[in-house]
Amino acid sequence: MNLVVQPGLGRSTAKRPPWRGLLDLVAVGLASYALWFTTPVGALLSRTVAFVTGTPARTRPLIAYFRTQTEQAEIKRAVLDVVRRPPPEAPVTRVADKFGVSPSLARALVMVSSDGKTDPTGHFQVSLGQVGQRSLIVVGLNWPTNGTAAEKEAILIDGVARLQKRLGGVEAAVAALAVDLAQVRYALDRARAAGTEHPERFTSFGPYLPAKPRAEASPLVHGTFALATAYAMGWPVASEARVSSPFGPRVHPVLGVTQKHQGLDLAVPTGTPVAAIAAGEVIIAGVDAVNGRFVKIDHGHGLVSAYCHGSSLQVSRGGDVKQGQVVLSSGASGRVSGPHLHFQLELDGVPIDPELFRPGG
Repeated sequence: MNLVVQPGLGRSTAKRPPWRGLLDLVAVGLASYALWFTTPVGALLSRTVAFVTGTPARTRPLIAYFRTQTEQAEIKRAVLDVVRRPPPEAPVTRVADKFGVSPSLARALVMVSSDGKTDPTGHFQVSLGQVGQRSLIVVGLNWPTNGTAAEKEAILIDGVARLQKRLGGVEAAVAALAVDLAQVRYALDRARAAGTEHPERFTSFGPYLPAKPRAEASPLVHGTFALATAYAMGWPVASEARVSSPFGPRVHPVLGVTQKHQGLDLAVPTGTPVAAIAAGEVIIAGVDAVNGRFVKIDHGHGLVSAYCHGSSLQVSRGGDVKQGQVVLSSGASGRVSGPHLHFQLELDGVPIDPELFRPGG
């Protein structure tokens, strides 16, 4: 016997629950958000809208979506390697004042350029490749191949100051120590022409560099500016606040098990104003069962700070903050045994000891 299926048979006649329609609507909304903000197609659409309306585009350049995982891993490895070292007490800070470069930037630059190696006098044994040496020649400096560590430090810092004036941005100046000066200038021009919000930042002009030079410049730029921010950071509460639980392994006061403590606990009473350690953008201002009321701030170049267990939030997600601005009032929310501030510092998602960069420490 042949089975004949008539049109319409086999279809469910049950009424579709209303919540399924709402679920579909949410799924479409999430997919649209992901398409617009996280894909090259979305970036292209956003830039088209910006061009038609005459407003600046706020998405990354299209080429930024194609950075390789290998390149990202190399940046992360190089930056973490230098950031984990303690801040140097370097004579270089006196040279920085002479050339109008911030001491924190000078310290960071020589630290990264020397891989942390010093000579017996305390000066860093910086090195500079042929590309960087050619960039210095353009601004009237010659690299002393057989010079002392002190001489090389001074020329490197002077070179960054001169390159900054020529290029109009300090991140471009540092990039020109690893990338041909003409390529950096071209990338800057492309970023400006694209209407990028901050074309002078490496995250804006870097994607317009050729792949190999960009990969060579990324560790130097990101490492230098992550360190510079850390060296210049403030402290979230009064400096005399006692560290009740340091960074590293400890027995959790609530759970009673040994865990790695990924920040510092600072003993302060409820209601103590908590300040941002550096300028940045608030990426989280919320509450959960573990951290309580907490704030997380992106300071750029992979450096992020977090402030947990507050009694009240003083900022909102997406807002810009200045160094020293109050972002939280301390408290005892979340998984705690008493009032305190948990202060955490991260680089590319990896917690690092804030005590390494404590002002005056």
